[in-house]
Amino acid sequence: MRSIDELKTKPVTTKMSPSQYEMIKKYADEEGMSVSLYMVTRSLQKDGLTPELLIKIQNIVSIASRIIQENEPVTMEYLRKEMHEIWAFLS
Repeated sequence: MRSIDELKTKPVTTKMSPSQYEMIKKYADEEGMSVSLYMVTRSLQKDGLTPELLIKIQNIVSIASRIIQENEPVTMEYLRKEMHEIWAFLS
């Protein structure tokens, strides 16, 4: 049984677009969670991808891309495609 501190008694209402809800629902379903549990779980994760971390990753990838482009242009095309898929997933 949960302790008093763990009882879920605080209702919270939020607004989002239908497409945002569908995306969140899809991700929650993939994790086997309700939308509510998914939103609480993701909100409390401290190790998530913050905007600052994404910018840092992008800067490092940009520097690495310039080096690869100069030395291995064929490899760069493959990496460009892969990074495009990753950024599409993250955004």
